[in-house]
Amino acid sequence: MITYFQNSKMIVSILIFSVFLKLILLYVIGVQVLPDSNVYLRIAEEIYQGSFVFPSWENDDGPLTPYIFALVFPLEEYFGLNIYAFENILVTSATIYVIYKITTMIFDNTAVANIASIIYAIYPFFNFYAISILTEPHFIFFVYISLMFFVRFIKFQNISDILLFGVMFALSALVRFSSLAMFPFFLLLIVVLFKNNVGIKKSLIYMSAGALAFFLTMLPWWVRNYQVSGNVSLMTIATAGPMLYMGNNPNNKTGGASGGVDVDFKEFFYIKNQLEREDAMQKAAINWILENPLDWLELEKKKFLRFFSLTLNAEKYRTWYYDAMSILSYGILLLLIFPSLYIFRDKLRLYSPMLLFSFLLIGLHMVLIASVRYRLPIEPFMVIMASPIIYRLPKKVFSK
Repeated sequence: MITYFQNSKMIVSILIFSVFLKLILLYVIGVQVLPDSNVYLRIAEEIYQGSFVFPSWENDDGPLTPYIFALVFPLEEYFGLNIYAFENILVTSATIYVIYKITTMIFDNTAVANIASIIYAIYPFFNFYAISILTEPHFIFFVYISLMFFVRFIKFQNISDILLFGVMFALSALVRFSSLAMFPFFLLLIVVLFKNNVGIKKSLIYMSAGALAFFLTMLPWWVRNYQVSGNVSLMTIATAGPMLYMGNNPNNKTGGASGGVDVDFKEFFYIKNQLEREDAMQKAAINWILENPLDWLELEKKKFLRFFSLTLNAEKYRTWYYDAMSILSYGILLLLIFPSLYIFRDKLRLYSPMLLFSFLLIGLHMVLIASVRYRLPIEPFMVIMASPIIYRLPKKVFSK
């Protein structure tokens, strides 16, 4: 049976299967429109109607997902909201091929790569977000295609790969700004990985190339922000403050943020200037942490447990079948990831970019807000690392 997975052409069948599985799911339960979805759709329409000029007002997230949705907006007339889910289905299925390539590069084993691809294709959460009008499919795609180029760079040391990493990681930042805070750490990783092999001078050249590619890709957005506000803003104008305050305020008792339950912005409504409001929220969050260190530590504990929860956080999904689905998918990956990291520690150099991304994402959401949704981008890495264990398991069982 193991030899069956050695077929290098099997990935084509997996990709076709992935698309059909998600289309069936879309037909059965329909496109998932959540509160954030309405924001993306409204902005996408404004971008399309405005000849692809981004609206000048503030927005809580990166601009790239609304731009992508704007490209398919004319088809909404014929297919309804299903067209956005279909676009996400294609992106999610394309990510499977990216996972296949990363797994092949790390483990040099087609069977392991095929197993990773199959797991990704049937994984419940990836399928759910594939039919939801949210940013997750785009963010995961751009993150992992950038990490694919980083792994290729580690393996072959072609400067074109580090340039492509910089471009793709910047595109992930334009989907979700969390990548912005992470990027300097990847530049540092280049130096750490290569300073002993090629010398510090060449390592700095590699680092500069990646930084330049990232900067040039982000530059149009930064110019736009300056034109709108007259100030330099690396993210969307006036969004860093609200995110920090949501995760660190006296109303936050769970580590998440759900409307007026875990955050209340009323005290800031009187501040009309967006940048001044953002600054006030940042100061309020920092002051609350400094004045309530024990409460903050307790909140950090809740965030950590919420982030790695075996079951879903939202009350409407707290049913036995959702719990079972989560435990049998994410729970198994969680069980396998730690022994895999140890067993394949000789591959650490190759999987270090994904390990770094995972640590940074966890750290970021310990600072901001935590949720199973925000954990999703590290689960492809868990799939990759679980696959060689699953590949070895039948051999272990039958050999006994």
